[in-house]
Amino acid sequence: AVDFEIFPRKYAKAEFGVGLMDLGAPAFMFSSGLVPSNKNFHFKKKKMCTLAFLGLFRTFSLKSLNYSEHASEYGIHWNFFLTLLFA
Repeated sequence: AVDFEIFPRKYAKAEFGVGLMDLGAPAFMFSSGLVPSNKNFHFKKKKMCTLAFLGLFRTFSLKSLNYSEHASEYGIHWNFFLTLLFA
C-alpha cells in the first residue's frame, strides 16, 4: 500500500523502531495461537500446501516482475507466507 501516493508514509514499515505495519504479522500469529487447533491431518496438510503455494508464488512473481523488495523486512528470498508455513 505504501507504493501508492494516497497511503501516508507515517504508516509504512519502520526502518528503526516500530510502525503500524510492523504489527500485522505478529498480530496474525498471536490470534492464530488463540484459536483451537483442528486435529484433522488432511485439513492441516491442505493448509500447509496453500501457504507453500502462496509463498513460492509470491517469491517467483516478485523475481520475474523485477519488483523492488525491502531486504530488511524478510530478506530477499523469504516472505510472510513462508513464515506462517514453518511456524
